[in-house]
Amino acid sequence: MEASTVNIRQQVESAAQNAWTAANSSQLGVNEQIKTQNAIDKLSQQMDTIVVAMGAMGKQVSAALNKQEEAIKKLKADTETLQETLQVVEERVSNIDIMDQDHQWEPEAESSRAQGIIPQDPHRDLHQGKYTPPRTPKPHRKEGGTKDEIPKGARAKKPEAFNGKRGQEAEIFLMKMEIYFNDYGTAFDNNRKMATFLTNMGEGEAAKWAKPLLRKILDEEPHEYLANWNALKNAFLLAFSDPMKKERAIQNIHKLQQTGSAQHYVTAFRTLMQELDWDEHAFIDVFKKGLKNNVQQELLKATITQDTSTFSLEKWMEVSIRIDDLLFTGRSLRDNGSSGNQDRKFQPKTTQAKVGIVPSEVIQKRREEGRCIKCGRRGHRMRECKFKEWQQEPQAIKGKEAKIEEVKEEEKSSDLESEN
Repeated sequence: MEASTVNIRQQVESAAQNAWTAANSSQLGVNEQIKTQNAIDKLSQQMDTIVVAMGAMGKQVSAALNKQEEAIKKLKADTETLQETLQVVEERVSNIDIMDQDHQWEPEAESSRAQGIIPQDPHRDLHQGKYTPPRTPKPHRKEGGTKDEIPKGARAKKPEAFNGKRGQEAEIFLMKMEIYFNDYGTAFDNNRKMATFLTNMGEGEAAKWAKPLLRKILDEEPHEYLANWNALKNAFLLAFSDPMKKERAIQNIHKLQQTGSAQHYVTAFRTLMQELDWDEHAFIDVFKKGLKNNVQQELLKATITQDTSTFSLEKWMEVSIRIDDLLFTGRSLRDNGSSGNQDRKFQPKTTQAKVGIVPSEVIQKRREEGRCIKCGRRGHRMRECKFKEWQQEPQAIKGKEAKIEEVKEEEKSSDLESEN
């Protein structure tokens, strides 16, 4: 009986021990869950703090951008106001100088100041016998003056804002700005030139390019583009000039050929030269190759009769124009002489058209046959016709003579077109 009681007691104690152990394990699990929940809550609070901080930072950035835009607008307005003020001051100074010159008194010799002949000194009080010395005259400005003395009405106006287009328009805008600065002389120093130039950028790409540089000016921070006016010009051309301009100029100058007068060829050649920095001898070689064959032949003859090794490009251009003019004049005289003899020879059988009113049916016929409706000849249209008057249809001539006349008329028309 006692043994049974002991066993039961042991079993109860063992069960109690197991229950205690299980309870302790459950308590540990609950504690871990509490710790995890606390960590999650803490992390959530940190995330909320970060979100709030980011929102505040975004507002600060937005406010800074708004201030920057307002500062740029204010700088532009202040610059324009300053320029207008300078113009007014310069105009007033100019007017004062003119008034001083008009009222300056130049003393005359005492021997020549006789009453009734030479007017007396306007500064002398004749009634009281008092004499007030004249104001010391200001020295007259030299004629020709400096850039600051350009009359206000003759000065260049501020160019319109740059539209951001690349290539030739950018280069023209830069030239206009330089002319504008030069007309005002010392009124624009390096810093003022750069500020005025950057505030004259229009919308779009031009404004985007200028904005960071204006920010540097406002913050008085250095930048390689803002070192001086020349540095800013080079940066502007780097951003907006045509990067393939030089390559295209090289191709075009090699393709350039004289098709009209030598003067027109020289003008086109000079235009392409501006984009290249070749040696003068290279320009001379390319220039000669583009001339007409007959002009090149005459230039070759010139090298036999004189030493052309020292000729500059300008000299070759001058000689080429003279030769081309002489060749054209000689050709015109020859053609006029031959046409005059031809008229006398074939006068009994001439078929030249007469000047007069051309019937509408003749005009329609010429149009259908692809001829000029004004003169009746082929190879050109009315707007290209060299005749000043309307030409009637020539009377028909039979046989071989008609064909000869038609060929001669076509040759004459083609010669006129080729010469012009």
